[in-house]
Amino acid sequence: MPIIDPSTLERLDAYLEADTRYDVAPIPTPLDQLVAEPVCISRITPDAELQVIERLADLTSFHTYRRTAPQWKTIIARPYESSAQDYRRSAAAMMALAWLGEDDQRAHALNHYNGLLGRADPAKAQEPMFKACWALAPADGAAGLRAWARREADRLGAELKHTDPNQAPGAVRTLESRQDMLLQFANLDTARLDRDLAARREIEAMPTPARARRLARVYARLDPAPSTELVWWAALTLNRLPAAEPKAAEVIQTEFIAIAEAHKGEHGERQPQMDAIRARAIRASRYFGGVPQPSDLIWAAKQPDPGIDLLVLRPDWEYPAPHTHGTKAPPPP
Repeated sequence: MPIIDPSTLERLDAYLEADTRYDVAPIPTPLDQLVAEPVCISRITPDAELQVIERLADLTSFHTYRRTAPQWKTIIARPYESSAQDYRRSAAAMMALAWLGEDDQRAHALNHYNGLLGRADPAKAQEPMFKACWALAPADGAAGLRAWARREADRLGAELKHTDPNQAPGAVRTLESRQDMLLQFANLDTARLDRDLAARREIEAMPTPARARRLARVYARLDPAPSTELVWWAALTLNRLPAAEPKAAEVIQTEFIAIAEAHKGEHGERQPQMDAIRARAIRASRYFGGVPQPSDLIWAAKQPDPGIDLLVLRPDWEYPAPHTHGTKAPPPP
């Protein structure tokens, strides 16, 4: 009988139940997969709380728990979504299938996404649809999402024409606000999504050493203003590279140590930004088994960890209990 690691069970449960109104709940690292994956499978159920589903989607995707994919398929709403929570739940499942599923499971998620483009309510589904599109990376990029938002903007415009501003000034303001938000989403947000998808394709086409170095720079926020989604993808992809390419870990370690070294010293007004990059790189190097200089480890141990970086070993992170204001232990450098 295998030995059960109680710390994995405790940290997994604390992460799923943490109150994040005032504190961050980072994905727990490290985790014993033999313990954590079966627990995740048991927790991915249609009646699970939305918070738990969304956190499980992040955790299982990041740690590549592929055995959870059949469970994620059961989470996609049937027959249809009706509330904002339904759309978020389905989006979490589609995203997990995008990162974890076999070809047929990813195709199922993509088919559901395409169906939503014809029936989803943008007032309830705008953010979930953006996230699903980003993960699924459809062949036409964000084109379908853009057209979906513009159709609704056009419908609101037609409704505005038939709404008398003198009789219903509040309704007019509401319609104008909703239309403006949708047009911003269609014109700006989907354009950024397309840029991110293009960056993903470019990086994925690189040979392994170049790909590892570029991903490290994206994760460290050195690529010009990478989006939050692109940084997440870089971390997820880096986390998987050593298993697929045994020599990748050494390349990743070396690149992060080089990034940390390049951000040493005095930088004037940019010091907080440079220190954050340096600390991020030192912690990421250690995550992949690197051995930074002792002076760097001592320095990094004194730096705050806001909990937003993924490639950090945090065995002692204290998750805030439900309905409490928690405290955080500093991570090892």
